[in-house]
Amino acid sequence: MIRKYLPILTRPLQKLQRIAAICKATFKKRPYLMITLIFITWVLFFDSADLTSQYKLTRRINKLLAEQTYYQKQIAIMQAEQQALMSSDALLEKFAREKYFMRKPTEDLYIVIAP
Repeated sequence: MIRKYLPILTRPLQKLQRIAAICKATFKKRPYLMITLIFITWVLFFDSADLTSQYKLTRRINKLLAEQTYYQKQIAIMQAEQQALMSSDALLEKFAREKYFMRKPTEDLYIVIAP
């Protein structure tokens, strides 16, 4: 019964043997080419700095640079607001009342939350 499936099972092995024979022949004829191909394959796919790692790192760098520009713009906006608040007492009082719900001792404060 196993003899019936033996040719099917040995086909992949025969293909690998043929590929190995071709590689041996090529390596004997052109050793520098084979070594170069092995080196390139190693660097592109198996090294710690392979193509996929480089692609992921490049994407992460671009994302971080975008975040950096966003935060720089936010810092500039905050500094402008701070400068405006520190220059005017009326704006500072308005900001404190709206943002932190501060009030004068004689006032009542009602907070209405919209649904």
